[in-house]
Amino acid sequence: MKVSTRTRYGLRAMLELALVQGKGPFYAVECLEDKSYCDRYADCVAREVWTRVQDAIKDVLGSVTLADMAESVKSGKKQTITYQI
Repeated sequence: MKVSTRTRYGLRAMLELALVQGKGPFYAVECLEDKSYCDRYADCVAREVWTRVQDAIKDVLGSVTLADMAESVKSGKKQTITYQI
């Protein structure tokens, strides 16, 4: 079976979210959780970007529920999608 890179990243993100669900905050990269992870923490431009990405992920995941998604399908606003692996 051939899986695209985009699909692999999506699956990895879903798995990581499932594993950490209920275990505290989600960190997009290790340095956001542990400042000692990287020596360049204080001067890292990429960390600033990852901080914004993490905040956006929290906002989106915090504002959508499975019930919201199910209601969109039931009301006909969205179609169900069949995923095949």
